[in-house]
Parts: sequence; structure tokens; C-alpha cells
Amino acid sequence: MIFQKLFNTLIIRLFECSEILLGNDYIAKIEGEIVNLPETDFCIPICVLSEHFPALTMQIRWLLKENQHEKIASALVFDVFLIRFNV
Repeated sequence: MIFQKLFNTLIIRLFECSEILLGNDYIAKIEGEIVNLPETDFCIPICVLSEHFPALTMQIRWLLKENQHEKIASALVFDVFLIRFNV
């Protein structure tokens, strides 16, 4: 139960961040310098796990309650090794 709440909280935060990006009403800074970012009209939330457990990735996908939004895709869930080996 705690595990499910943890990841649903994560998805809520990803969704909230996506809404902020879609609103294009934010200031991005790198090392104190304002950076102009292009306007965003579609977001793909990403959840990267630090361990390689395929069953865990599938369980997270099964437990997630996702928000529906026409400009926010379903969250991608994968482990860090997928990024490492496919880049």
C-alpha cells in the first residue's frame, strides 16, 4: 500500500510539473543565468528507476493511477540501464 501511494504521488508531481511547462509561465535558470526555453505544447513525464528489476517496472505500471490530459502523455517508467544501453 505504501509502495503504491509513493508512486502515485510521484505521478501527481510529474503531472503538475507538466502542467507548469505547458503553461509556459516559468523562469528557467542555469547557474543563476536566465535561460530562454522554447514553448512547450506536449509533455511526456518520465520515471527512471535506479535498479534493474523488470518485475518492479511492470508492477509500477500496473499500480499507477494516471491523470488524463490531451497534452500530457502517459508516464514512461523504466530503469536507468535502459537509458545507458540505448543512448
